[in-house]
Amino acid sequence: WVRVHHAPPYGSPTSWDGRKSFGDARLRSWIKKHQPDVVLSGLWRGRTIGELALRRGRWYTPHTWTDGIGLLANLHVCAGVGGGPYLEYPHDPAGWTARRRDFMLAAPLEAEDGVLVAAATPGLGIVLDEDAVARTRVERMVVTADGTAHTS
Repeated sequence: WVRVHHAPPYGSPTSWDGRKSFGDARLRSWIKKHQPDVVLSGLWRGRTIGELALRRGRWYTPHTWTDGIGLLANLHVCAGVGGGPYLEYPHDPAGWTARRRDFMLAAPLEAEDGVLVAAATPGLGIVLDEDAVARTRVERMVVTADGTAHTS
């Protein structure tokens, strides 16, 4: 399990892929919490960043600002390396709710008492809502020179 929160800890970088933090001595000296999003950095790089951050006595608390699939990916990497103590994720009612964020999943991901549990099933535990996926499927998107878009 990983304790979750709805906003990044004060002073931490968010929405970056982590490529800058470990090669730059100045950045390493001031970054106390590493918050890459594995949607941007990739699972392997996110895991590596997490392991290095923890070795240096830093927090590894992934920044998640995508959807339920991205949240599950960040949750599993964070739990897998022993990160935390937090995992940031998008939740801003009334507009940005778990149901809206996780529309493509069979059930929205909900924290109970501040804890989100990683599934024990193989993979990331993703169960898609096939009807939602079919409703939002776009076979091909064409954007013309004037900026208009249409499907074909």
